[in-house]
Amino acid sequence: MPKYFSKAAVDNHEHSFCYDIEWVRDDMRIDGVTSREFYVAEPDIKGEGFWCQQYEEAGMRGEGSCGALCKGYAPMNGMSGRCKHWDYTYSAGDLVTIKL
Repeated sequence: MPKYFSKAAVDNHEHSFCYDIEWVRDDMRIDGVTSREFYVAEPDIKGEGFWCQQYEEAGMRGEGSCGALCKGYAPMNGMSGRCKHWDYTYSAGDLVTIKL
């Protein structure tokens, strides 16, 4: 599973997107900084929520927003089951300093 990073608690936001290391470093270059603090984003495996990568929206498991009724539904195995766009939600883990 790839590692993601979040600025949520660093920027005093309740919710935040998660980013891979390439995005983090590009963002730092754009801002002209050589180091920045991020939280390691930990997958909320037992949580009730999910993230739809297709529509970039959060949803709740079992509420019916993900599945055969969704126009973007694409089963991972090509027949049925979990959608390939489904992903975990994440929470802030350890605070780390990332340097260029």
